[in-house]
Amino acid sequence: MSTATVTRDYKITLPKEIRESMHLQPGQEFELIQNGSGIQIVPTANRLSVTLPMPPRKKGGIISAHNSDC
Repeated sequence: MSTATVTRDYKITLPKEIRESMHLQPGQEFELIQNGSGIQIVPTANRLSVTLPMPPRKKGGIISAHNSDC
């Protein structure tokens, strides 16, 4: 079991062994759930922001897809 201390700014640093074993990255968000006299800290499921490149646009028109099953 690991421990952490709340700072004057009400911040908690997760111990290194937990960060590494859970593959946490800076910017990871967590849900905080009050559970009786404790707090459960649960990483949100893969909600890190990812920017994907846009496909190239066809000059002079819009690229569209057609469903051949219709």
